[in-house]
Amino acid sequence: MFFKKEIIIITTLFIFIIGGFSIFYYNKQPNESNFIEITPEEEFSDWQTHQSKSFQFKYPPTWKIVNENKSSVNPDKNLKEEIILEQTSGEWIGDTITISYITGNKITDFDSKFGSITYYYDFNSEQWMQFRISEMTGQNKSGLAEIEMQVNNLPVFLGTGRWLTYIIPLSHTEFLKLNISRSGETEPLKNIIRTVKPIEKNNNQEVDVISQFEINEKNKALAEEILSTLILE
Repeated sequence: MFFKKEIIIITTLFIFIIGGFSIFYYNKQPNESNFIEITPEEEFSDWQTHQSKSFQFKYPPTWKIVNENKSSVNPDKNLKEEIILEQTSGEWIGDTITISYITGNKITDFDSKFGSITYYYDFNSEQWMQFRISEMTGQNKSGLAEIEMQVNNLPVFLGTGRWLTYIIPLSHTEFLKLNISRSGETEPLKNIIRTVKPIEKNNNQEVDVISQFEINEKNKALAEEILSTLILE
């Protein structure tokens, strides 16, 4: 009888040990849903490269540039260049991607349904800030800019425009705004944005030394400008 009890105890302990090991091993396995597949550079080998004065990007052979406007034809003085790509073959023929090169001390993206968001650089805290207004509730929210991702060491922010809008600051006063529209497919823009790179400036250019007083004045003027814009809207 004693021998049988020992067998039962040993068997029970063995089952617990095996079960515990199995649970530990399962929890050690990587969760595939947490991994983002990184596309190798070879995928872009047959892509075309478009290079402007301050930035460059690549686009697949199923897309082509159908329009490119310079500042001379743009009514918005801050809009220096606008490039429109269109998908000419594949599943979503007719989809368009608009890439806007915008200068200024801030950038605002607006949508009649989703409201507006403004990004600007705070020289005091040396961080990107955002100011958002909900079109539905009228409520506003300000604080640190939420970085969606990084591309070639550049932060990428989300806009409010449909269907998908990304905003990339090339510097404190230069921005790219990229938007895809028509079918609702967003993958082409997500692929193209990974190829965006800034064009390096000439190292011999003069660098302005900004005093603390000038920084404070710039931030004060920027805050007043944003506030006056919001009141007018």
